[in-house]
This record gives sequence, C-alpha cells and structure tokens, in this order.
Amino acid sequence: MTDAATTLLTALGALTMVALGLQGADLVTLVVEDSARRRNARDTAPGRATRQFWSVIVPGLAALLLAVGVDLAARLMMGGDVLVGIGLIAPLALVLIAVVAVAVLVQQREPVDGFALLERRLADVPPTARPNRTEVDGWQRELVDLDGRYALRPARRPAWLSWRLAPAIVPAAFLSVAGWGAGTGVPGAPVWLSIAVLGLAGSVALGIVADRFAARARLQAARARAMSRIEIVRMLQDLERRSLRRVPGFGDRVARALAILREQQKPGSQPPRDR
Repeated sequence: MTDAATTLLTALGALTMVALGLQGADLVTLVVEDSARRRNARDTAPGRATRQFWSVIVPGLAALLLAVGVDLAARLMMGGDVLVGIGLIAPLALVLIAVVAVAVLVQQREPVDGFALLERRLADVPPTARPNRTEVDGWQRELVDLDGRYALRPARRPAWLSWRLAPAIVPAAFLSVAGWGAGTGVPGAPVWLSIAVLGLAGSVALGIVADRFAARARLQAARARAMSRIEIVRMLQDLERRSLRRVPGFGDRVARALAILREQQKPGSQPPRDR
C-alpha cells in the first residue's frame, strides 16, 4: 500500500511539473505576441504564436501517451493478454492520428481578421474605378455579416471561464492525494503536501496571468477591428459616390451620337459635321 501510494504521488508530482511547464511556455508565447502586437497592432494576426505552440505540444503529448500505452500493451501481450494489449493500443493510435490531423489543420489555417481582409480588398480597388451598384451592395452586406459575426465574441469574460486554468486540475488532484497520504501516514507525505500546495498556487497564478494577457490581446484585436470598420465605412461611402457619379460630358456625347444616327436614317440627309 505504501509503495503504491508513493508511486502515485511521484507520478502526480511529475505531471504537475509538466503542467506548470506547459503553462509557463504558454505565458511566454502570449508575452511574445503582446510585444509584436505593440509594434504593429493592425498587421499582427491574433493567436498565431499560441496556435503554433499548442499545435506542436499537443501532438507531442499524444505521442508520449501512445508510447506509454505501447509499453504497457507489450507487457500485457508477453503475459498472455494479447487482446487486451491490442484493445489498449488501437484507441491510443486513433487519438494520436486525430490530434495530428487537427494540428495540421490548425497550422494551415491562417488566423485573419475579417474586417482587415475586407479593408485590404477595398483598398485594392483602383482610385479611378467606378464599381457598379451590385458590387457596392455586396461589400455592404459583407460588412453587415462581419458585424453580426464578431458581435458574438465577447472581448471580456470571467477569468474562471478560461481554459488556461484547466491544468490546475492536475496539482489539485496531487494535493488531494498528498492530503490523503498525510492523513494515512504515508512516509514523506508532508513534503509531498508542501510540493502540491506550491504547485497548485503556481498553476493558478500562471493561468490567471496568461488569461490577463489573452484578455488584453482580445481587447487590442477589438480596437483594431473598430479602426478597420471605420476605414471600411469611409471607403464604402466613397465607392458608393463613385458608382452614382456621372461621367462628365457623357450625356452630351450620347445625345450627339443619337442625333447623328437619326440624321443618317433620313433619306438624302448628310450627317452633321464636327465643328
């Protein structure tokens, strides 16, 4: 019983260190993104570094889990439990394949703000172009769709709703097992209990600080979208005026051409000469 409890405490302590390391690395990526966004807030894609970080870490953890499962399955097979070993490896392999597929999709999907993309498209319209009414209406409908889409994304939310506090479950479990060990007289349980308390406090602190950086990133992204929307409205108004503007002298030229055509259709008439 004592050996099993010590093994369990050691495993939970190692997992707590891994969780703290991942939370620290996530905080570093958020700090790097915040620094890049301060230099160029309009062109910095939100969440790019975080996506790249987790799309590498999560498949690595899944591969580690598969390796542990393969080792355990091999021991079961050598003990005669072949079907149990295969039943253990198959789901872990499917999980690894699914995680890698999702990571590849995340890497290929470039996070681009819809308002910034529409602003770039409108900025590419030549200054001398006269778009038709259908094009202008399409851009205006796209702006309305973007307003509805981003209105559902709150810039602020309670810290306890952040997924960045989820790793605190590991040190919390470590603390509960260490408390149980201290109550049952497991050797070294007070030391494990102290480590678990420090691990839980550090995990919660890292999660809250990371969530604060993420909240600031969401606010900066919302401000950048507001600036882009103001510029989009201004460009749409200019494009709408251009679509309704008449070409100077166009009506006179059309009337003259029709007059020439009518004169030519009369028998024996000569077309009017240009003066």
